Order: sequence, then C-alpha cells, then structure tokens
Amino acid sequence: MKNKVVQFIVLFLVVISFSNAGIISVSIVPAEPTINDSLTILTEGYELVGPIAINNSVLTIEDSSLALDLYLDLGVLQVETPWDHEESIGYLPWGTYDLTVNAIYAPDVTDTFTTSFEVVPEPTTLLLLLCGIPLLRKRNR
Repeated sequence: MKNKVVQFIVLFLVVISFSNAGIISVSIVPAEPTINDSLTILTEGYELVGPIAINNSVLTIEDSSLALDLYLDLGVLQVETPWDHEESIGYLPWGTYDLTVNAIYAPDVTDTFTTSFEVVPEPTTLLLLLCGIPLLRKRNR
C-alpha cells in the first residue's frame, strides 16, 4: 500500500514537471486583411494544469514585426484546460508582417508560435488607381 502511494506521488510530480503551456494556433481576423480592416490576433492553446488566467499581454509593433507576449498564471489541478486570447491590433498599412506569440508561464519557460500574414490594399482602391493612370498627362515645359 505504501509503495503504491509513493508511486502515485512520483507520477504526480513527473506529470507536473512536464506540463507546460502549449499554443495550438494563432490566426489573424479577418483571414485576408485589407488596409481598411481592424485586425485582431486570436491565440488558442492548452495547459495540462488549470485553471488558467492570462494576467497580462504586451503587443509590440516594430516596422513589419509584431510580437505578442502572454503572461499565463497556472493553477494546480491536473486537468487539461483550453485557453484563448484575443488581442486587437487595429489598422496596419499595406505589407507583409511577421508575428511571434510567446506564452510565458514560468521564469525562463516560454512556448513560441510564429507566423506571417499580408495586409493588402482594398481591391476598389487598386481599381480606381489603375483606371486613373491613363488620365494622367505629361506636362509640357
């Protein structure tokens, strides 16, 4: 009987030591953004312990690189717990962007997910621009 209790405690400690935050997916909403869309980052993940609280999130935008740091606070229950987080980016100019999402849940322990996406001009804007090009005349000096 004592041996089984010790085995259970050891198994419990091993499971706790290997549990970590896992980012399942990161997506940009809307899926095909234009310069006229307000963008949102949707992050989904799981944890082997719960409950989970996202205490803080920090979004950094530098040129064409975006970084989102999520600070997770983990519970002590041994139950798989899904989590999600929405972070509003706002409007971005035309271009290709790299996005890195970090789930930080312990000192020096981070799960990282990277992806890229493209923001394109509104199709009607391009159409108007292309239609207006033939109307431009050269200036005579």
